[in-house]
Amino acid sequence: DLNLNQIVQFHGNVPTEEIVSALGRIDAGIVPNRLSPFTNTNFPTRIFECLIMKKPVIAARTKGILDYFKEDECYFFEPGNVNDLCAKIIHIYQHPQAAQEMVYKGKDVLSRHQWTNEKKVLITLVRRLLKHR
Repeated sequence: DLNLNQIVQFHGNVPTEEIVSALGRIDAGIVPNRLSPFTNTNFPTRIFECLIMKKPVIAARTKGILDYFKEDECYFFEPGNVNDLCAKIIHIYQHPQAAQEMVYKGKDVLSRHQWTNEKKVLITLVRRLLKHR
């Protein structure tokens, strides 16, 4: 309706096998979750997928995401606040170098949560639980 087709593209649902290709065509990943009990505990893996593809991420400031990322490791916006989301999009557009620096901070978070590390945490927890049994 706003004639933004030249600058904004909505790709709709993308089959799982096409996600890598689709992420290669974007400038930034947006995780526009609304605040709910689910999003307060959920961590969208799409964030890590974008970071692997070296794309900056703008995510709703929810507990599920803040459990992994500090305020300076990802672009956050207040859930439901369109103006805040727009400001982050504009910031990334106007400051591409800063956006790439944020990608590197985000990739540090990703590296801390690789399966090789998470597996150790899970095994330690299971052993501790079994020991108290």
